[in-house]
Amino acid sequence: MKIFGIMCLFITVFSADILAASFEIRQEGKVSIAFDYVDIAPDSIEEQNFCIDTRKSGEGIIAFLKTDSIPNDTKRQLPFERYINPSRFIRYDVVYSPSNKTFCVVQRLENRSAGETWTMDAVSFTLKWYLIK
Repeated sequence: MKIFGIMCLFITVFSADILAASFEIRQEGKVSIAFDYVDIAPDSIEEQNFCIDTRKSGEGIIAFLKTDSIPNDTKRQLPFERYINPSRFIRYDVVYSPSNKTFCVVQRLENRSAGETWTMDAVSFTLKWYLIK
């Protein structure tokens, strides 16, 4: 039993060291983002983008968002998807272009309703991002 416990401890410490060394933060930032209200026609998809220039190159972006509707200091990591009802979906994603040194937060609104237009209110949130190498 002791050997099993020692092996588990060794694997945990060793794997944590590998994960900690697998990337470094090149740049970080915090920005307020706002998306305008939009009408989504039946059986259609609307997308809005908010782009940010990092001025540095990296391998990717890790991003978290915080809205007023989330209590305390809880943050959501992108991407995430919310279902309003069985026919309405909201997805937030982050895309990164190393050659342009920019990334965009994408709001994707999908209305699967057969005959009802959906009006999505304007939304704003704070985005905390990390450019990683």
